[in-house]
Amino acid sequence: MDNQAALTKLNYHPAPIEKIERLHLITQVVLILCTIALLLLSIMIFFYGIAMSGTSGTKMIIVALAFFGIATFSLWSKVGKIRNSYLAQIQPLIITSGGAIFPFATILQLKGRRWRRWEELKSASIYWNDGPDFEDSDSLVLTFNDGSSTRIALKTMLHQDIEKLLVALEMWAPPSAISENFVDLRGYLSQALLRQGLKSYTALWNDELSRRFSLATFRPLPAGTKLQNRRFEITSQLGFGGFSAVYNAVNSRGEQVVIKELAIKQLDSEAVKTSLLEHMNRETALLAKIQHPQVCRLLDTFVENDRHYIVLEKIPGSTLRQVVTDNGPMREAEVKALALQMAEILSYLHCQQPPLVHRDFTPDNLIVRSNKFLALVDFNAAMEFLAGATGTIIGRHHYMPPEQIQGKAVVSSDYYSMAGTIYFLLTGRDPRPLTQLDLRAEGIAISGNLNHLLFALTSSNISERPNVQQIISTLQTA
Repeated sequence: MDNQAALTKLNYHPAPIEKIERLHLITQVVLILCTIALLLLSIMIFFYGIAMSGTSGTKMIIVALAFFGIATFSLWSKVGKIRNSYLAQIQPLIITSGGAIFPFATILQLKGRRWRRWEELKSASIYWNDGPDFEDSDSLVLTFNDGSSTRIALKTMLHQDIEKLLVALEMWAPPSAISENFVDLRGYLSQALLRQGLKSYTALWNDELSRRFSLATFRPLPAGTKLQNRRFEITSQLGFGGFSAVYNAVNSRGEQVVIKELAIKQLDSEAVKTSLLEHMNRETALLAKIQHPQVCRLLDTFVENDRHYIVLEKIPGSTLRQVVTDNGPMREAEVKALALQMAEILSYLHCQQPPLVHRDFTPDNLIVRSNKFLALVDFNAAMEFLAGATGTIIGRHHYMPPEQIQGKAVVSSDYYSMAGTIYFLLTGRDPRPLTQLDLRAEGIAISGNLNHLLFALTSSNISERPNVQQIISTLQTA
């Protein structure tokens, strides 16, 4: 199955694994009802045996007690499974680049600290018998430096969610903490999704990258690295992938900045390298002219050791994801006020010549300052250059429209992502990838105008999405 077929299936049909989970839940409920019937039958036999005299009565009492014990154990086991599955759904594992927030049910295992930073992780191990068949014994065990640990049953998670967790661990956790069988499980998940007629979400955007480039080994810079004759010092790594990385750093005046690194040398195609460098020179001049109080500024660019660097302003505050994680979903009036700011920011970027498409307009890249104003950070300058020259896919799959996954992002792709961000603010959940949003159909109480706007913005048909003037008008009147 090619990418387009996979996208179509994801867009219009529920994933088969979800149908299996629903069928499994129904089966468990039916079995519980049968177990309750057996429990009642054993009670009836018990009292009937008491009423009888002699050996026959004694035998019936023994049989009744045996049935009662079996039924009680079975009922306890099945209710426990459903409870665990329910807790996994209503209290999901929340993953960020800084760490993870574990479900409330794990609070005792984690010594009262559900929020854990990745650097606290001591070991991450997967346990299974004869391969990952997702039986009760298959689990992921995370152990932390303070001696606490939590066991996550693989059976209670969707394949896609397990894959996201593994990707997060491989990206941000200490390499020494990761067990060798992680690769085996990642491979198994990809094959399982393919057997269902789907590609793994990481495969959808990596396919295009792999088709264009042959990547050599890329090693991010360690903390303490000095750049530009000690003008900048790397303090920590924010993330990396392919042949790029993002770092926290300080300049020679002690001011915090963000540095993006792009290793163009890693590209095999000389034509792509030339095109990319030309694109970088044009776009650097344009980005340097951006002067908007709600967009992080490009401060500097330089080349060192065949790697290209872009220095960006670091804006203090909390991301929208952090705000919702700490305080829960927002009220509609508050969300609309923030959405108006989002639309104004995107309008400014898209009015540049040529228009600047952000490609990663998500709750993770929008900072709420102390004065309640939004600021757009992590402007994908380096990756924007790469995307402009090659059509590479940039962004988080929950917020990416179909054309962006195909490497053809346009202005309205940012508005699609904006709709997903609004959904997150209203619900506290990431939107389902490649799904047209209809919050009222999900039972979420919002105004009809706002629901219609989100539905239109997440259409797979680019021509059906509203423009920025229509978005602002709807938000002001909704």
